[in-house]
Amino acid sequence: MCGIVGIVDAGGVSIRLYYALYALQHRGQESAGISTYDGTSLCKFKGQGLVADVFSPSVLKDLKGTAGIGHVRYPTTGANLPENIQPLNFQFKDHSISVAHNGNLVNTCELRREYEQAGQIFTTTTDTEIIAKILMEEISASNCVEDAVHLCMKRMVGSYSVVIMIDGVIYAFRDPLGIKPFCLGKIENGYIVASESVAIDALDGKFLRDVKPGELIRMDSEGVRCTQIAVAGRRAHCIFEYIYFARADAVIDGVLVYDVRRTIGQKLYEEAPVNVDSVCPVPGLGDGLCNRLCGAFEGPVRGEPHEEPVHGADVYHADAKGARTCGPDKTQPDPGTLKRQVHCPCRLTASCGARPRRGSST
Repeated sequence: MCGIVGIVDAGGVSIRLYYALYALQHRGQESAGISTYDGTSLCKFKGQGLVADVFSPSVLKDLKGTAGIGHVRYPTTGANLPENIQPLNFQFKDHSISVAHNGNLVNTCELRREYEQAGQIFTTTTDTEIIAKILMEEISASNCVEDAVHLCMKRMVGSYSVVIMIDGVIYAFRDPLGIKPFCLGKIENGYIVASESVAIDALDGKFLRDVKPGELIRMDSEGVRCTQIAVAGRRAHCIFEYIYFARADAVIDGVLVYDVRRTIGQKLYEEAPVNVDSVCPVPGLGDGLCNRLCGAFEGPVRGEPHEEPVHGADVYHADAKGARTCGPDKTQPDPGTLKRQVHCPCRLTASCGARPRRGSST
């Protein structure tokens, strides 16, 4: 599980990428990275830690450009090493390229072995570098991104949502089964693709739609172009996105995650009714499920143990009296009173004291 975002915005993208990643912090806390394109070259910075710890105001100021991509990492493939922090950045035939990926390839070992036998060298242990190899090989042969994405979809087995930046043009695509979430939005001066709709909300943008399974999105200063690259005979959405990964106020494939969790609670009671005194969600993200379950047998939700909040992944919601409070992202507020925004991290204000950061511009 990781969080990815790509933005094209005439007003600059570094701050917007920061806030989008901040909203996606719950999807990965090991590391964070941003790459932008200033018109001639890549500007990049990434490091281990949370978004607010990796990026300072001075770092964001140096990330110039009107196009960029970002990533927060929760490792599923590859060790906890600095070289595995994304986005991965390359220079290829005078082109500046940056790649970020959310998902898991199940044929990584076979593909890696094939490339190594052909004399290719790898600098990371992630499956994202495999994706980059396939893309660059086909782009070199055909000079066509669409053909390269089609080859990726033919060769890769598993789940993937990918965002690529090539000389300031953003390309984003989703696996043909639609396993991992990916969505498209409109912001004031441009467009955004992100793992969850909450990143669009954080920028006060407009959610347009989910990226279709097997679809390629191209974004630049002229707008958005969509191409259907592959079509599968079925869909296979990741159930854990609805159960655990995604934020409660996210909309995935047309469905509010909070509603899914409440429905699961209702179905649980219908299929396995029990006579109990109370229900306790473990962890706190089970609130929605428990609320519906308790409503079915008219029992209370008591003694809920909540996770410690992940800094940068808090959600505002209203209490019973309408007062705004702040809780960890995996609590389940009533969606009718949910405020779709992320609080402003004081790290970006001039008066805020700097905290230790770990990162690099490589």
